[in-house]
Amino acid sequence: MRSARGVWLLVCPTGSTGLESEYPVLLAALTRCLCEADADEVRDQNALRRQLARAVSSGDPGAFVHAAAQLLDSSVSLRDRAGAIVAASGHAAGSPPVREIVLCDESGIRGALVIDADASADANLGLPDLALALLRLCAADGERDVLANRLAVLDCFVDRGLDDLFPAPAPRPRRIVMITPTGEGQGRASGLTVGRLLRAAAAIPLLADLNLVAQGDAVLGAYSDNCTDADTHRRSWERLLRDVDGCGMLRVAVSPSTCTSLAGNTKAQYQLVSQLSRLQRDGAALFDLPVVAVVDELGPLTGILTAVPGVQVLPYVRRVLGDLITDSRFGGQLIDTLYAYLQTGGSPREAGALLHLHGSLVKYRMRILRELLGERLADPAKRFDIELALRLYLAERELTAGLER
Repeated sequence: MRSARGVWLLVCPTGSTGLESEYPVLLAALTRCLCEADADEVRDQNALRRQLARAVSSGDPGAFVHAAAQLLDSSVSLRDRAGAIVAASGHAAGSPPVREIVLCDESGIRGALVIDADASADANLGLPDLALALLRLCAADGERDVLANRLAVLDCFVDRGLDDLFPAPAPRPRRIVMITPTGEGQGRASGLTVGRLLRAAAAIPLLADLNLVAQGDAVLGAYSDNCTDADTHRRSWERLLRDVDGCGMLRVAVSPSTCTSLAGNTKAQYQLVSQLSRLQRDGAALFDLPVVAVVDELGPLTGILTAVPGVQVLPYVRRVLGDLITDSRFGGQLIDTLYAYLQTGGSPREAGALLHLHGSLVKYRMRILRELLGERLADPAKRFDIELALRLYLAERELTAGLER
């Protein structure tokens, strides 16, 4: 008799009087047991096939190879087109010989399904097709991340947010980055930099899906972030700059991740990195910003970037600087004169060189400034408040001017 487990042969003795009449009963009982066993096996196999289908639909290679290993009673591993193991289940190293089933589609080789050489040929029917679909789905997930980051970059340039046009139920965290040249690098075509940056980023795990778009002299980009700490991002970008910027002409501004409270939507991230890049380039005298500036690490300066036109900063600045802010004498340059004077350690001659003025004119302006500020310039604690307020005011002025342009 034949069953799902193979062909069974019932051997009955002959010449035994009285037993021949029992043979039909024995045959019926054996048939019933085999049918029940076959039904159980079919149910188990169907359950495993459902697990395979769910693993493919959810893009879970681990669950796929686990179910396949049970279905085949074999070791199973799934490899990508580069030969790297995506997932594996079953016997450990030193197992019996294996058979490699190459998985191909119209785009070429996608990978391979590796099973034991003696695994049942009937049992693995359909597995290669499912494995191929799983590899294509995993590749599509990676391409989707790349596309999402590219859309995030483009979102900075359109009036209507791409989040509205392409809603996603669970958007992945990302960061926006702006790379700008300084010094002799300004004015050069940023398109020449994009290719070099992308090639270097491909070798850095955190930046592997980086997308970049040239924007005038700057380069704007986006990449996925699994809420890694800011220090890891800074070190990754420092490594990239070491590979592509031997002359030290590039500056990098990185927004906070969308998984933090510092960042809003893509446009808010873009505004942050744009303002930070402007400070890196034009406000270097105000703040000693690093070559790679991550917003998460800026401390109080983040308040300036997120509060332009300065609703959180202006009360403090107004209290410390008072009428100096609105004083229009000398074309409103009294604030710049005071800042230059403090930066040069109180030297009228050196302050005049910074302002392209004669030292005697700086001395005259300082007399007016002392009338406005009183004796606070002579008090170290109050002098610190004045210098901090000056830096905040000038940084905010620089950022506001950038927005108006």
